[in-house]
Amino acid sequence: IVQAIATTDGQNYGVSGVEVFSGKYECGTSDGCSSTTYFVLNGDTTLEITSVKEGEDDEQTIGTGTWGVGSGGALVFIIDPVTTAPTRPGFSFVAKKIDSLTISGFSNKVSSYEGLKDPTFTRISNQ
Repeated sequence: IVQAIATTDGQNYGVSGVEVFSGKYECGTSDGCSSTTYFVLNGDTTLEITSVKEGEDDEQTIGTGTWGVGSGGALVFIIDPVTTAPTRPGFSFVAKKIDSLTISGFSNKVSSYEGLKDPTFTRISNQ
């Protein structure tokens, strides 16, 4: 299904790209993240990026926005501006290496989040 989505309009076998990719993904310290980081891709195309710092138990929200399936099957992430200090404008980035269980191959703009250096996110739950 993932390959078919990459080559058509995102609708195959009655399943949309959003349905295929929505879920919670994790990136640990061995996966290119300086702390455990989560992408939550919701079925309504909203997203939340959270992080758990070493020695802490609570997830901290570090970004929100929207996501979708772009041309060629790339995932597109649009991050909302941060309204608390320090203010950070909104931006977008893409991931080009995607299957139903991992997201990687991010554009350079993903490094706008401190601690993400060539990350690989692995699905840990469906939404």
